[in-house]
Amino acid sequence: MEAVIAHLQERWTAYLVVFIFLLPIVYVFRRSIGPAILWAIESVIYMACLHTVAIRDGRLPSPSSGASKPTSPNGFSMWKWSFS
Repeated sequence: MEAVIAHLQERWTAYLVVFIFLLPIVYVFRRSIGPAILWAIESVIYMACLHTVAIRDGRLPSPSSGASKPTSPNGFSMWKWSFS
């Protein structure tokens, strides 16, 4: 979380400029863009909750554990193909 806060503190002016330029476009096309924005926000919240629960319950490796690929209970890789 500290990395996200540091990123936002360093780049808040760029995000503000992009927001100011996009605001008129969103206002003009608000009837078609509004539902898409709400869907995107809902998806982000859902994915954040899903990953929080999955990492807490041990279903996914923690980002700080150093594990690169999840494994199944029998020890085999869950990925069918390796692109390394």
